Amino acid sequence: MDEMTTAFDEYLVRRAPYNDHIRAQGDLPWFEDPARRLAVCKRLGLPPATEPLEVRRALFERSGLGTGRNSSYTNRGENLV
Repeated sequence: MDEMTTAFDEYLVRRAPYNDHIRAQGDLPWFEDPARRLAVCKRLGLPPATEPLEVRRALFERSGLGTGRNSSYTNRGENLV
């Protein structure tokens, strides 16, 4: 498993409580809402039928999270930047 995949997996775990809170408030996280997900797909140049998890991964990678650039997901131990 490469560092980016590990960082993305950690991101998913860390975001789960936030997404649960959104659902508890009667809304959907953006990636579960077809219209909002489509808007992100268009912005990223992804096909409209891209799976929600892959849209999230593409946005995560595009954001620079997990690359050591402005990232708490890799800024620890020997990966400190």
